[in-house]
Amino acid sequence: METRPPNGDTEYREILRMVRGALLSGPSDDEGFAAFMAGADDRDSLAMFEGNRPIGHVAAYRLDTTIPGGMRLATAGVAGVGVLPTHTRRGILTRLLEQLLREARARGQPLASLRATEAPIYGRFGFGLAGDQVAVVVRRDGAQPFRDSPADGSMHLLV
Repeated sequence: METRPPNGDTEYREILRMVRGALLSGPSDDEGFAAFMAGADDRDSLAMFEGNRPIGHVAAYRLDTTIPGGMRLATAGVAGVGVLPTHTRRGILTRLLEQLLREARARGQPLASLRATEAPIYGRFGFGLAGDQVAVVVRRDGAQPFRDSPADGSMHLLV
């Protein structure tokens, strides 16, 4: 396996496909790819490849964070984290994220942040919960009762 920055649209398309598959977000289209690439100039990406197939990815946007007192700190805004479900529990995320954070620190980014749906996953890398917010509005006239789905059939992960 090789860890390196992605190279060119073809690899970035495969990485987006892999990350969306890892997060069970469904396929990406040309519009989704254009949105993904819109921030590429302000992002540092690392991917792990098995042969020419991406199996894991992490990225960090180059941001500034205002801290108490008004000072701004260069920040690595971690995003695009994903490892194929077929390759989890092998240290791939650990290797990718540790390298990404080392390189960010070497670039002069003393702070890293991320937004995650599963915050406890990232505690071992020094991340912690900074805030929690949920807002839900359910309109009674638009709500529908849950209907059981049929139990027959099978499911396949398409990546």
